[in-house]
Amino acid sequence: MPDQLASGDEFYRALDVGGIILEVLAEVEIVGDQLHLRDLAVYPHGTDRGTVGAAEVYRAFRQEIVDYARRLGFVELRITATRLTGMNPGHRVDRVIRIEPQ
Repeated sequence: MPDQLASGDEFYRALDVGGIILEVLAEVEIVGDQLHLRDLAVYPHGTDRGTVGAAEVYRAFRQEIVDYARRLGFVELRITATRLTGMNPGHRVDRVIRIEPQ
């Protein structure tokens, strides 16, 4: 992952969650010390459908993406998205994760 980000950048990461590779794409917006991953999209790689639950995806974010944001000096990570498939299509996600220093 890059050593710095700027508003308007595209954020991409492939996460291994339970043996399924999830590709994560979002637009970067930086507001002060908050990293906002806007319009987040998560897709399973190489398959039409993933069998990974939301809790597992969130856990992977907390382990990898939060650590990355911390290394870049951010104190908050905001994730916004709209669920397009599965249960509750159209559901808006807007979550702020406070990043504790290590």
